[in-house]
Amino acid sequence: MQPMCVIPAAICISMNEDMYFCMAAGVIGGFGMDLACGTPLGANAIFLVIVSCTVCLLFEEILRRSFLHYLLLTAAAVFAQAGLTYLFRTVIFQTAGREVLWERYLLPSALWTLAAALIIWLLYLPLSRLLTKRVRSMDAAAIRRDL
Repeated sequence: MQPMCVIPAAICISMNEDMYFCMAAGVIGGFGMDLACGTPLGANAIFLVIVSCTVCLLFEEILRRSFLHYLLLTAAAVFAQAGLTYLFRTVIFQTAGREVLWERYLLPSALWTLAAALIIWLLYLPLSRLLTKRVRSMDAAAIRRDL
């Protein structure tokens, strides 16, 4: 019953980066979640790649980069992941203890993950601004050299 901080971190990265970098972050984070949670290797990687690409496209085309949008998309991804875990473990694999899986493990873990999303946002926001300023200054220097 631990927060899965990889999901909010992947959404933070997807808000500000291009799609290929988001896909790489989703694959790496998903494989890490698979190894940590004991799920079949690649299940969370596929899920995080889909979430990262969707979030990246939403922020490029439709949404503004705000905390409310970040929190809503994080909640949707967290509860979708918990729902898929519940579906696979109860309906498909029929593991033991499936009667209490949702209320004892998945729901508290999802709520802890949403609480951790605030901390991840507060840690990622200054880092993102610092990297964006550095890239802009490097772009400006490159433009001056070309002239």
